[in-house]
Amino acid sequence: YLPGLDAGSVDLIVTDPPWGTDMESSETIDPEYDDSEEYMKELLRYTYKLLYHVLREGGHGYIFFGSQFKDWHIEHLVDVGFEVDLIPGLWDKGTPGGMYSPGRESNQYEPYLHFWKGDPDPLKGKPGNVTQVKRVPPGDKIHTAEKPVELYEQFIQPASEPGDLILDPFAGSGAVLRAALGLGRRACGCEVDEVIHQKAVEKLEEVLVQGEV
Repeated sequence: YLPGLDAGSVDLIVTDPPWGTDMESSETIDPEYDDSEEYMKELLRYTYKLLYHVLREGGHGYIFFGSQFKDWHIEHLVDVGFEVDLIPGLWDKGTPGGMYSPGRESNQYEPYLHFWKGDPDPLKGKPGNVTQVKRVPPGDKIHTAEKPVELYEQFIQPASEPGDLILDPFAGSGAVLRAALGLGRRACGCEVDEVIHQKAVEKLEEVLVQGEV
């Protein structure tokens, strides 16, 4: 999909790709889903080159990642030409998540990296790098790793203008695309899982029907 986009045609990238952490499959994700470290690195080495090609000069990007691979992501984003904020941002989910063992703290946040191409456009409203938004209720999810639309709005609002094109190359539930459309931006993205893709399209159609764009 990405090679079909024109060079410099994208104004903002917001995405949450595979983390390479061997996430277990569930009823909301294809059991054949590959979340191995090897697959994640092979996929993103290729994808980062394409993202640099399609993002315009001055455009920003935000990508969620597994904490143990922070240095790897920074290295490969820089290798293709991006500038990267070396201090990761945090999504504070408001409440702790599931406990993996009695001897460790429960996860309450996820990290993301902020990057840009060339001389970055100024961000509107002086946004901070900690964003607190409640997680999507389990019963409302169409994808295991789904994040709330309100979270993505916090990236899209300061880093783009109405009419700009927002790209999510790992669209999943389509939450980034819904956030972009709801803020008067254009949106494009892709999702490899056919079942999730169809559910995401249905969600996007609801946004259109409700007149939120």
